[in-house]
Amino acid sequence: MTAVAWRAAAVGLMVWAAGWDTTAHAAAERAAPPERTGPAVFRLDLSDAQREQLTEAKREELIAQLETLVQRFPDDSPRKPDLLFQLGEAYWEKSKALRRAETEAASGGDRADHRRSDAVRTRAMDAYSRLLKGFPKYERRDEVLFSLAYDLEDVGRGDEAVAQYRALIRDFPKSRFAPDAWLELGNHAFEKGNLAAAQDAYQHASRIGSARVRSYATYKLAWCDFNVGDFEAAREKLARVVDGSAGGTKTLLDLRTEALVDLTRVYVRLDRPDDGLAYFQRNTEGTERRKLVTRLANALADAGELQGALKVYKAVLQAEPLAAEAATWQQAVVRAYDGLHDRERVRTEAQRLAEMVHPGTRWWTANAGSPQALRAGFDAAEEALRTLVTAYHQEAQRTGSPRTYRLAADVYRAYLSAFARDADPEWTSDYAFNMSFYSAEVAWGLGDWRAAAEQYERVVDFRIPARPTAREVGDERYRATAAYNAVLAWDRLVDAEHGRVQAAPTRVDEKQGKGGLRTRAPTAGTTASALSEAEQRLVAACDRYAERFPEAKDALDIRYQAAVVFFERGQTPAALDRFGKLIALAPDSERARQAADLTLHVLETKGDWLALNARAQEYARNGALARPGTDFAKRVTKVAEASRYAWVSEVVHKQQHQDVRAAQEFLRFADDYPRSEHAPQALTYAMALLEEQGQLQRAVEVGHRALAHYPATPLRLKLAHGLADLSAQLGDFRQAAEASEAFVAAYDRARAGKDGPRIERALLDEASDWVAPAQGEAGLYWAAVGRTERAINAYQAYLKRFPDRKDASDVALSLGRLQESAGRLSAAAQAYEKAETLVPSGAAPRRFEALGLQLQAWRKARQAARVNAVQQRVRQLWAGLGPEARKDPAVVSTYAQLLLDDAEPLFEQYRRIDFARTQTVQADLARKRASLKGLEQAYVAVVSTGDARNGIAALTRIGEAYADFATKIRQAPTPKELAEEDRAQYRDELEQLAAPLEQRALETLQKGLAKAYELGIYTDWTLRAQDDVNTLQPGTYPPQTRVALRPPDPPAPLAAPQSSASVALGKGAAR
Repeated sequence: MTAVAWRAAAVGLMVWAAGWDTTAHAAAERAAPPERTGPAVFRLDLSDAQREQLTEAKREELIAQLETLVQRFPDDSPRKPDLLFQLGEAYWEKSKALRRAETEAASGGDRADHRRSDAVRTRAMDAYSRLLKGFPKYERRDEVLFSLAYDLEDVGRGDEAVAQYRALIRDFPKSRFAPDAWLELGNHAFEKGNLAAAQDAYQHASRIGSARVRSYATYKLAWCDFNVGDFEAAREKLARVVDGSAGGTKTLLDLRTEALVDLTRVYVRLDRPDDGLAYFQRNTEGTERRKLVTRLANALADAGELQGALKVYKAVLQAEPLAAEAATWQQAVVRAYDGLHDRERVRTEAQRLAEMVHPGTRWWTANAGSPQALRAGFDAAEEALRTLVTAYHQEAQRTGSPRTYRLAADVYRAYLSAFARDADPEWTSDYAFNMSFYSAEVAWGLGDWRAAAEQYERVVDFRIPARPTAREVGDERYRATAAYNAVLAWDRLVDAEHGRVQAAPTRVDEKQGKGGLRTRAPTAGTTASALSEAEQRLVAACDRYAERFPEAKDALDIRYQAAVVFFERGQTPAALDRFGKLIALAPDSERARQAADLTLHVLETKGDWLALNARAQEYARNGALARPGTDFAKRVTKVAEASRYAWVSEVVHKQQHQDVRAAQEFLRFADDYPRSEHAPQALTYAMALLEEQGQLQRAVEVGHRALAHYPATPLRLKLAHGLADLSAQLGDFRQAAEASEAFVAAYDRARAGKDGPRIERALLDEASDWVAPAQGEAGLYWAAVGRTERAINAYQAYLKRFPDRKDASDVALSLGRLQESAGRLSAAAQAYEKAETLVPSGAAPRRFEALGLQLQAWRKARQAARVNAVQQRVRQLWAGLGPEARKDPAVVSTYAQLLLDDAEPLFEQYRRIDFARTQTVQADLARKRASLKGLEQAYVAVVSTGDARNGIAALTRIGEAYADFATKIRQAPTPKELAEEDRAQYRDELEQLAAPLEQRALETLQKGLAKAYELGIYTDWTLRAQDDVNTLQPGTYPPQTRVALRPPDPPAPLAAPQSSASVALGKGAAR
C-alpha cells in the first residue's frame, strides 16, 4: 500500500443512532434522531490511519511544491501522473480538514458553511480529472477513478460519480475497487428506487467482494426484499448477516447490530412477535437483548399491534423484573392497555408501575448502584403516568363521565403514591404539587367529599422541592385555593352526615363551580353534642385557612363557618367565643353582624334575658358594628328593649312568680323605654298584675296612663275593655256586665252612624273585633253576679248573632260550663254537643275538646249510655284522623282522656287485690303483678299520646299503683304458725319486696312532677302527686292551700305584637 493510501481500505458505517436510550419510548423518540425508514447508510471512505497526517503548514507547503513540480515536469515525464495524484490527495486532505473546522465553527443548530472546503475539493477533483484525461495508461487509474467518483458522490454529483464507477468496472473488472464500486452503484440505484438495478449491483458485489462487502451486500439485498414486501426473504438475509458478522471486525459488528435492529421491524411486518422474541433470546444476551426486545415491543406498539407488544413486554418483565429497563417496560404496558381501552387493566398496571419506581421498592434497591437507571426509570414512569392521567382528566372534563373521572382518580392516586413523596425532595416530581391539586379536583367532581378534603389538605401542606424547575412548575396559587376548597369539601361531608346530600352525579361538570360556602341559614342546636369527626376536620380546615391566609377575602367567611359548626351542635361557649373574636376582628363587616345576630339568638334561646340585654346594648354602642340608621342598629335596639321586657315577663313574672316585682319592673320598663313598642304592653301587664295583687285602684291608674300616653296603641280597646272589667274587680260586676252590653249596643249604633261623630274607619274596624268578645263577656260578668239567666241569655244572644265566628263553638262551650255549674248537666252536655256542631270544618282539635267536655258532663250525669256513645264517637273520629291531625294537643288531650278513662276501672280492680290471706299470698302476688303489668301498659299508652295533663295523671296513677303494691305487701299478715325468729325473717323478706316497689313509685311520681313543672301544668293531679310523694317521703313538699287553679299566662312575644296578647283580664279571642 502506497504512502498515499487508497480510499477503499475500509467501509465506515454511519449508525442510525450512536447508542440506544433505554428510557421511555416516548422520551427516546424525542432524544434520538428521527427513526430511519431505510437501511443503515454506508459510505466508502479512506481510513485516517492510512492517510498522511500533515499539519496545515506542512500541507500548504506540500501543495505549493506539488503545484510547482506539476508545472515543471513535462507531460511525457513518467513522474508527472504520480505528482498529479499526490496533488489531488493533498487537496482532498485540505478540504477534509477545512470541512471539519467549518462544522465545528457552526453554532447550535446553524448550518455549516462549506463553500471554502467545497472549493478545495473541486481542486482535488480537477487534479484527478487531468490525470485521467492526460494519462490514460496510468497504472493506478482504477484508484484515481474510485477517488474521483467518491469525491463526486460526496459533493452531491451522484450521476457523474456513477459514470466513473461504471468506467472503473468496465476498464478494471478485476480491480480491488470493483466490489466497492458495485456497492456504490447499488446504493445509487436503491436511493433512486430502482430496486432491480440495485439487486443486480449488490449481487455482483456479493460474488466478487470480501467478507465485509458480502455482508453489506446481503444486508442491502434484505432491504430490497423488504421494500418489495418479501418480508420472509428479508428476515432470512438479515439473519445471515447476523450469523456471518459474529466475531468479525468492528465494521462487521456494527453491521450485525444494524441487522438485529432491522429484524425488529421485519418481525413486526411478519406479525410474528413470539418468533422475534424467541430469536433475540437465542442470539443475543444482556443489555443488547433488552435493547432489541424493547425495540421490538415498541415497534409492535407503534404499528398498532398492542396485543403483541403486551406479550413481549410481559415476557421480559417476567424474565427480568428487576432489570434497569423494567420501569420502561411497565410504563409501556400501561400505554398499551390504554391503547386497547382496557381501563380496568390500566388502573391495575398504573398502580403496579407506581409501586415499582420509588425508593424502597425491590426494583429500586436492585438498581441502587446505577443512579442513572433510577433517574431514567423514575422520570419515564412519572412522565408516562402524568401524560396518561392528564389525558384521562381532559377526557373526563369533555365528556362529564363519572366512570372516566373515577379512572382518573385512581391513576392520580397511583401517581401521587410514587411521585409526590415530599419527604424526599430528590424523588418528588416537579409536577407533584400541581398533580395533587388536580387529584383533589377530580375527587370533588365525583362528590367524594372526604377524599377531596384530605387531598386538598395535602396540597396546602405540600413542600415543593427547592429545585428551580419545581418552583417554576408548581403553581403556588393552588395552595390558597386548596385550603378554601378543603373547607368546602368538609362542609359538604357534614351536610351528608345530616342528610343534606345530593345523589351521585350522572355527569360531572368541573366548570360548574363549587358553590362557595353554605347559603342556608344556620340552625341552632337544641342540646350540646360532641362534634363529629367530619365537623372537627371542618373546624380545623377553617382555622388553618384563617391562620395561613388571614388577608384573603374569604377569611371572615371561613371564621364564621367554624363558629357556626359549634352553634349548630349546641356548643354555646365555643360558638360565642368565636363569634366574639370575629366581631372584634372586623366589626364593620356583614359577617360580624351575622355573628352578633347568632350570638343574640343563642342568648335568647337560652332565655338568658339579662345577658341578652347587656350584649345587645354593647352592640348598639359599637359604632362600627351598629352604624346609625342601619337595619342592624334598629334591630339590635329592639332586641335590647325586647330582652329587658322578656326578662320581666318570662323570668320575674312566670319563672320566679314574683308578681309584685314583675309589676314594678313592667312599670320601670315603660319609664326607661317610653318609646318602645313594648311599652303599652308592659303597662297592660302591669295593670293585670296590680289587678291580681288587689291593687285595683292603681291598676285603674296604670290603665288610664296607658290610654293617655299611647292613645293610638293597638291595645287601647283592650285597655278600655279592661278598665270596664276592673269595675267587676272593684266589686261592681253588674256595672261590668252592663258596660259590656252597652259597648255592643254603642258599636251597633256607631256602625249605623247614629252614635255621634263618625268614628275613623280603622278604629271602627278594629272595634268590630271586640263586639263578639264584649257580648260574650257580658255573659261572663252576669254569671259573676249570679245572674245566670242573664248570662245564659247573653251567651245565647252571642250564638244567635255570631254563629259563623270561629269562636262560636267556644261560646257554646262556655254556655255548657254555665249550665254545668248550675247543675243542669244534661243541658250542659247539649251545649257541648252544640259546640261540636259549630266547630268549623277541619277543626278537629276544637271538636275533640267539645267531645271531651261532653264525656265529663254525661259522666257526671251518670248517663252511661251517653258516655259510651261519645266515647265511641271519639274512637271513630280518631280512626279517621291523619298523622298530622293526631298530633294536635286538643285532639291528643281528648283521646288521652279516653284512654285514661279506660284505664281507671283497671286501676280499681288492681287496688282491690291484696295479700290478706296467707294461704293464697303467692297466687295473689302473681295476680297483682300481672294486673300491674296490664295496668302499667294502659297508663303508658296515655303517656305515649304526648298529652301532658293526662300523661301526668297517668304517671301519677302508675306511681300510686307501685305504692299500692308496696303498701299491700307491708299490710300482708304474718303466718301464725311461724316461730318468732321466722316471723322477723318473713317480715324482712316482705320489706325487701316492698322497698323497690316503693322506690319505683317515688321515682315515677317525681318524674311526673318534674314534667309538670317543666311544662307549667298545675292541676289536681299535680297536687295529688305531691301528696303521694309526701306520703312516701314526708316533708318533701310543704302543706298546700287548696285554691282554684288557672292556666298559665301565654308568653309575651319579643317582636312587636300584631294583635293583643291575652292577659289576666281575660281579653282576646282565647277568652
